[in-house]
Amino acid sequence: MNPYQAYLVFGTVRDSVGSIEENAKIKITTSLGISTNITTNSNGQFIYDISFLGYVDGEIATVSSEDKFNNEISTDTFTINMSTGFTELSLSLSTRTHALDATDYSPKSILHSVGKSPITITNPLFSTLTNQDIVGYARIDKSTETMQTIEYEHHEIHDGSHYFIASFTTLDSAAVINFSVTTPNTTKEIHMLFEVQGTQNTDIELFEGSAFDMDGTQVIPLNNNRNSSKVSVLNVRTGNTVTTDGTLLSGQSFGVAGNQNKSKSGGAKREQEIILKQNTKYIFRVTSNGAGNIVSYRAEWYEHTPKN
Repeated sequence: MNPYQAYLVFGTVRDSVGSIEENAKIKITTSLGISTNITTNSNGQFIYDISFLGYVDGEIATVSSEDKFNNEISTDTFTINMSTGFTELSLSLSTRTHALDATDYSPKSILHSVGKSPITITNPLFSTLTNQDIVGYARIDKSTETMQTIEYEHHEIHDGSHYFIASFTTLDSAAVINFSVTTPNTTKEIHMLFEVQGTQNTDIELFEGSAFDMDGTQVIPLNNNRNSSKVSVLNVRTGNTVTTDGTLLSGQSFGVAGNQNKSKSGGAKREQEIILKQNTKYIFRVTSNGAGNIVSYRAEWYEHTPKN
């Protein structure tokens, strides 16, 4: 015969975000015993008669709770009052913060928030992000339900690391304009595109490993982000004294000679970027094959240091 008066302990268990916790495990400890096999039902509720443990009227009993994955826990107490014959509890769980809470799990160096089970769709790994972890949010277009992103070179414009030179000049027949470009002796890479157009037949050539004096006129690259104070690492000049052309990387000829007519004009451009070699001199050469040749030119590039 049970020598202790029936004393019911019952209540509800909720997780750290306030949702009911089904199949939570409950352990009640009195000075005379520890309960086993108490779980919540589908409504997050439990009930247990601690007379099966034994107790002392007026003592403080402990209730330990954990979710079914052992990711969240709580420890609560209540005072046994035989005059009422019951205690009702509302238990709220909190996310575990370290493995020391799991006394039956080894080694302690393993992340315990997976609840001693592999991470699966029904046993997820929870984490908390701070404002410092979040730079921005990906956008979904409501109409097309597509992710809104930008190309990397577009990102470099926003970052202030995208530059350009662009202008035009009139060249006589057989006139030549050389753009001498010197890359820095650093790990920063130059990712470049260029385009040339003319109203007469025009040749464009790109040489690598060139040799020239630094006696030309400096061309100042402009930043595509006009709010940025960053400046390009490229040294760009025109009119240098060239001593060695170097290795010809590419050459194109376009337009019709002897026709200063817009319909007969043409252009050449590189649609795939070229990454210029570190600490190297280049010549971008434009040669006019007709008189009164209006030549437009544009070069764009971004400067990027590889992460790996």
